Amino acid sequence: MALTRTRTQELFQRAKRVFPYGVNSNFRYWGEEDTNVFVRGERCYVFDADENRYIDYRLGFGPVILGHGYPAVVERVTTAIKDGSVFAATHPLEISVGERIKRLTGLDKVRYANSGTEATMHALRIARAYTNREKFIKFEGTYHGMYDYALFSTTIGQARSMGSRRSPIRIASSSGIPYGVGEYVFTLPYNDIDQLRRTVKGRWGEIAAIMVEPLMGNNASVMPVPGFLEVMRELCTEYGIVLIIDEVKTGFRIANGGALRFKGAFTWNTTYTLGSSGVRINNDSGNARLDGTITSSGQNYDLIFGGSGNLRLNLGSINVAGGTITKDGTGNIQAEASWTAGALIVNDGGFIIRQNGPGAAIPITFNAGSPMS
Repeated sequence: MALTRTRTQELFQRAKRVFPYGVNSNFRYWGEEDTNVFVRGERCYVFDADENRYIDYRLGFGPVILGHGYPAVVERVTTAIKDGSVFAATHPLEISVGERIKRLTGLDKVRYANSGTEATMHALRIARAYTNREKFIKFEGTYHGMYDYALFSTTIGQARSMGSRRSPIRIASSSGIPYGVGEYVFTLPYNDIDQLRRTVKGRWGEIAAIMVEPLMGNNASVMPVPGFLEVMRELCTEYGIVLIIDEVKTGFRIANGGALRFKGAFTWNTTYTLGSSGVRINNDSGNARLDGTITSSGQNYDLIFGGSGNLRLNLGSINVAGGTITKDGTGNIQAEASWTAGALIVNDGGFIIRQNGPGAAIPITFNAGSPMS
């Protein structure tokens, strides 16, 4: 039965007169007929302006872990806003949320950011300041934000235009990115250990960082092959390179400590910092030395500023979510999500509808085997 979308289309037409394509993110544009306008959310559902109900598998691109309108979150945010929204100084909630994140993840230090883009951008700046090198490695298909350095060879590009696996061609994912920016980026195929070794051993003196998603979130949650992340860690240690593990999508959805603790599959001893958007900066020499690039004797050497990284509404909801996923009896929401997603794996006419990787991300592909890159 066709959905009635009269009011929704009216809102979309109004939006087009205000915003390019009627949206504030290109990912929200699904075409003239299918772009939606949601007016409210409830638990795992969202509703358009015509009261059509949809299952929200996107969860606001990830952060709505507990669903829409979760009572404890609503109560905490309502209380928080009564005491002010954002201060140009530290406040107690900021400290308590940082302490909770440390307990959940085992991290050493926390620095909040307003978005995943900001978090990875700052992490890259720290790596450059620490190593006194300028280039970095990212992997084809991974997404680390909307700034120029990160927008090469993302899921937007065609695989055949990226060259051979042995000699990759970096492809800008948008017009308007200066050609020279690409000179600072090495793009490599995900899960290609041999190519990673060759690149690092041949160019290590130029490489400040390796930036990686522990599983590819925007590309059907491609899982790392055994040894891929471990070899990456070893190479970074050997050649003095900072390993930036971007957990914007996997942190707290795969396991309380992030993807690197998921069933112990990727565990190693390391220290790291974490932005509120979920970026780990790994370096075996210890976090204190990385911190030295941010502050030393009261002077900011690596400039990491932000106007609303301590927004009380955000911190209030984070505090509730962090407490909920660790409660006895309800703390295994990742396992529940995995069980639910596992029910979606079926064989339909010879095509396998496959859920790749951990179920909290619920990535679905139509193929006979799990993708590798």
